[in-house]
Amino acid sequence: AVRPGSSAHLAAPSLLAPGEDAFSLARRGDELAARGDRLGALKCYHQAIQAGGLDGATQESLEKEVRSECLARRQAGEGLLRRGLLVEASREFRVVLDLDPEDEAIRSSLKEIDGKLATKRALVNDIRTAIGSGQFEQAITLWDRTPLDLREEGLGKQIERLRTVIVPSTKLCEKGEQYNNEGRLEEALATFQDALRIDENCERARQGLADVQTKLHRIEGMLKEGYELSLKQDYARAIEAWRPILRLRPGFTQAVKSIVDACQALAQERRAQGDLKGALKAHTWACEVDPQN
Repeated sequence: AVRPGSSAHLAAPSLLAPGEDAFSLARRGDELAARGDRLGALKCYHQAIQAGGLDGATQESLEKEVRSECLARRQAGEGLLRRGLLVEASREFRVVLDLDPEDEAIRSSLKEIDGKLATKRALVNDIRTAIGSGQFEQAITLWDRTPLDLREEGLGKQIERLRTVIVPSTKLCEKGEQYNNEGRLEEALATFQDALRIDENCERARQGLADVQTKLHRIEGMLKEGYELSLKQDYARAIEAWRPILRLRPGFTQAVKSIVDACQALAQERRAQGDLKGALKAHTWACEVDPQN
């Protein structure tokens, strides 16, 4: 059986050699076919037909061979084109044109494919550039705007991961960081956990979650320390133990109430000691922590 698709036909002659005639070309084609180079053989047959001088039966046989291959390649190319496989379709059409350089319809199709391939290369480059620069949503938008027959299959899976994993987890991280900065630690904690449920390898979410957990642990420690000091009626030191909590969690109700209660107790204690200035200062602290108190 002759192996189709061989590229060895490029070695076939494009001009008659000295002393060579159509029959010599036909015989050379037969030799190439015997070696498995069907396309090289068909090109020789085409040149033999063009050279003229063949008997009717031989010419008809060779024309049938060439027409059959051209038709098969054309149909294969059209099928590939419908599936959006531009490079593969171009390869089939070039074989047809190689065998029949006067086929203007195929030449026109090739020109159209070449234009699409140039557009595809530009779009793929734009999408890869957007991905490389971290503009993931822009990459998705470019992909969605790209016609189906110009999409690169290898990029499809990457875009789908961006759409369903990377972008959603990134947005959650941004939201979690905002909550963290605002001291809304429980909300930040839940948001970072949501991000990790989408992308368990999201380092940004891991770091955000660790930061929030560290803050919550510190707050728990400061609450405990202040509570123990207040039990000893060491209100001034209890207040100092609780104050940093409000830098981590502005308006945190438990810390605000504890500080205000301690300030009021401290004011009473100082007033009882005759330290009115100190009592006023303690009330001022309470008002600073809870202006509506």
